Amino acid sequence: MDGHGANLPGVIALRRDLHAFPETGFLEYRTAALAAETLSGLGYAVRVGPEVMRADAMAGRPSEAAILAAQQAARAAGTPEHWIARMPGGQPGVVAELTRGEGPVLAFRFDMDALPVLETVAAAHRPVAEGFASGRPGTMHACGQEGGRGAKPMAEAGILDDVDWFFCGHLGCLLPSGKVAARATGFLFSRKLDVVFTGRAAHAAMGPQEGRNALLAAAAAALGLHAIARHATEATHVNVGRLVAGTGRNIIADRAEMQIEVRGETEAGLAYMAGRAEAVIAGAAAMQGVTFTTQVMGETISADTSPEAAAIVARAGAGLAEMVPDWPIGGGDDATFMMR
Repeated sequence: MDGHGANLPGVIALRRDLHAFPETGFLEYRTAALAAETLSGLGYAVRVGPEVMRADAMAGRPSEAAILAAQQAARAAGTPEHWIARMPGGQPGVVAELTRGEGPVLAFRFDMDALPVLETVAAAHRPVAEGFASGRPGTMHACGQEGGRGAKPMAEAGILDDVDWFFCGHLGCLLPSGKVAARATGFLFSRKLDVVFTGRAAHAAMGPQEGRNALLAAAAAALGLHAIARHATEATHVNVGRLVAGTGRNIIADRAEMQIEVRGETEAGLAYMAGRAEAVIAGAAAMQGVTFTTQVMGETISADTSPEAAAIVARAGAGLAEMVPDWPIGGGDDATFMMR
């Protein structure tokens, strides 16, 4: 390369193209195909789909309908069919390899998934002002690594077994723009759960005693979860991020769906929060006479970063950005499965 800016215009155009077409986890068909096609054209040997992802290690795999819809959206956007065909079942992982003689094996991990977040339409927002804002309302490119789903099935497929040095990045983390931290610290353990309460519908006036209110069970659970006592010896967190219930104002709700997460600084801290969360959910269900199911949709673990690798990053970044030695990540990143 003739300096870090040699390919800048093309890189900016590609980055903006990706930003305008965000795709959520396990559904990144256009994004993965574009990455695979580009890297293949640069001489990399590219493997995708089941070649690099273990299906039995995928937590929170989307429904078949969601996968088919994502594939069709990718086709409509011009994605080559041969890439889609090689990524069945919500497995859009991409591994590209380039051999340059003898020496250590380096791996770089780049996350692709977007989040179900509405991107601002404010005129001052650069993607809006310059015409590359998300074209898919309700989805945008923000840090998706915390979902804790994509890295584990790839790590368990063995793609890193021969790697000597592993590097990855995480955007944001309240690090001021223009600064780069050579290493991240404070990775939290986390577990993402989908909870479904199932009750019995009834008319709210003519027969409320016949009903079993899933909405009230979920509401009580939401309050109870946020009331869990935090641990005195470490950082612990809980959040109810989504709650959907009911079908009409005069009907006792027979179903409620809730998305939650718990976090801990250590594995023991996570176990404490998860145990308390399970007790709260079970108690709320019993109070309303409803049943419930829980499904693990993703997890993250902690890992220590390498001082030697951080020194390499610091040297490489010198002159390109203001480098800081380290920075607390403030959350999690499923790259820790690959680091371990």
